[in-house]
Amino acid sequence: MNFNALVSRIQTELNDFTTRIKTRIEKWVNEGHYKICQDRAWNFLNVKYSDKMTFGASDFPIDIETDIDVNSSAVAAQSIIAMYDVTDDTWQELILKTAEQIKKEFDNEDSQDSPPYYYYYVSDHEISVFPPISADRDFKFSFKKKLSTYASGAVTALLIPDKYVDVLFEYVMWKAYRYKTDDRANQAFESYSELLSSMVAAEADKTGIITVGENRLHTPFPRLVDNT
Repeated sequence: MNFNALVSRIQTELNDFTTRIKTRIEKWVNEGHYKICQDRAWNFLNVKYSDKMTFGASDFPIDIETDIDVNSSAVAAQSIIAMYDVTDDTWQELILKTAEQIKKEFDNEDSQDSPPYYYYYVSDHEISVFPPISADRDFKFSFKKKLSTYASGAVTALLIPDKYVDVLFEYVMWKAYRYKTDDRANQAFESYSELLSSMVAAEADKTGIITVGENRLHTPFPRLVDNT
């Protein structure tokens, strides 16, 4: 579901189409979306592989927020999990280093004779490779999606999958009912809590690990330990 569609659904549920409430709903959707996504290390925020993309020497550095495609559309990355050289359908994982480490370990930019052939480093949201490539090569990326604030009327898809969007819906309904001093606020909060617990259980079964962040609402959700 996209951002604007959820806002419209909530307005319809409240039967309130005023500009004032729409502005507040958009604020609450952004707030709830960010909170839910940040509270746990959800698997759905990770992209296993991007598209295979060809880059030449002049294309570097690569902006991780604008230059990585998934299904032919740019997807902003918050952080890079892994980078692969897939030229000629051979997979070679590049080794992550800091720019400072590379400067210390290598006196020049000549290609290395022994693996790993390439290193990469990230600085100010930009990826560079070492040694610099001299011809076009193909790369794929594994990464964590970047959370962003949705603008009013945005038709951008939410990062929370459709099957879990009711968690966010109930969160915003709770906020809206509290704002309207409506007695249904407690029921909406209970629904939100139950749905979030189910979401945690479903994702834990899928991945085995969900890291818990700060729980700002202090509700008794299951806490799973990251034992990697």
